[in-house]
This record gives sequence, C-alpha cells and structure tokens, in this order.
Amino acid sequence: MIRIAAFDLDKTLTDRDCLVRFFWYLYRRGEHLSYRHAFKQAGLSRLSFKKGLCGLLQGQSVDHIEKCAADFFNQRAQFWLRSATVNDLREHQLRGDRIVIISASLSLYVKQFASGLGADYLATDLASVGGILTGNLDGKNVRGEEKVSRLRHWLAAQNLERTDVHLTAYGDSSGDKQLLNWADQSVWVK
Repeated sequence: MIRIAAFDLDKTLTDRDCLVRFFWYLYRRGEHLSYRHAFKQAGLSRLSFKKGLCGLLQGQSVDHIEKCAADFFNQRAQFWLRSATVNDLREHQLRGDRIVIISASLSLYVKQFASGLGADYLATDLASVGGILTGNLDGKNVRGEEKVSRLRHWLAAQNLERTDVHLTAYGDSSGDKQLLNWADQSVWVK
C-alpha cells in the first residue's frame, strides 16, 4: 500500500493566508497593477474577490510573475511555515510517504513551497496565452470538492487507485472538509 500525506497550504503549512499577501508583495515591489478593480470585488464572494485579484495580472509575462513568486517565497513566505506541521510532513517523508500540497492558493508560489519541502503540488492555476497571463483562472479554484477531484486525477496520473493508497490529509478550514472526509486519516490543524 502506498502512503500519501496531503497538506493544505494556507493556515495549515503556513501560519497565514498567502494570496492577498502575494498581491501586496507585488504592489510593494512596484509592480504596476491596478488594485481598484480587485477591491471593488471585496464585498462579493471569496471566489469573485480571488478572480478580481487574478485579473490584476492580465497582460503580465508568466516568466516575470513566476520570478516575482520565487522572490516572494524567498523573501517572505518561507518564514511563515508552521514548524509543528512541517515536522509532521518530515515525519511522513521519513516513513517514505509521498507528499502533496493541495491548495486553493496560486500555483505560482505554491510550487515554491512544494520545491522547498520536497513535495508535489496541486493548486489553482492561472490561464496564459503565448506566455502572457490572461487574468483568468485556468480551471477551477482548488477548494472544497475540487481538492478531492484534483487528487483523484493526480492518483490516476500516478497509476494508483484510491484502494491502493492510505491517505492522510491535513487541513484547517471548510475548504478542506471534503478532502479530510475522503482521507483514511484526517488531521485538523489549529
């Protein structure tokens, strides 16, 4: 049996939410983004607000924003890791478990966390055409049932059936509930 440990990122592996902080980082480093549109969306749903923020990236080069995301991780976000949860992740690795981060956060910076932690990742992607961001999501927001759906597809890509896997999932919010319920063992991080 293959053992897999799936970790949410925001407020599970980290001690805070990263999405708004990423855009704040872009603003502070002088990226020319118009924030008026995004903050007009603030009174709407969580997804509308997220789409508003992502819309700020329309017309930006994927390569440039990926470099910004790497800088964001190296200069800020890596210091937000929760030592207790990272210790759990390391224990899973010592046992030979496969690690996957499953997050509604943007893959732009989730992949930085994954690389640093020796994990695979499934996260919300941004659409691009010819190396330029469109400002739209590419697929669904990886939250709630979409976390289970993405993990199912990831397992299939690994040639694994759900019955071949012992899954431990870590999460902290209602957006993780379906994944935690689908797991063989669930850990609510507080």
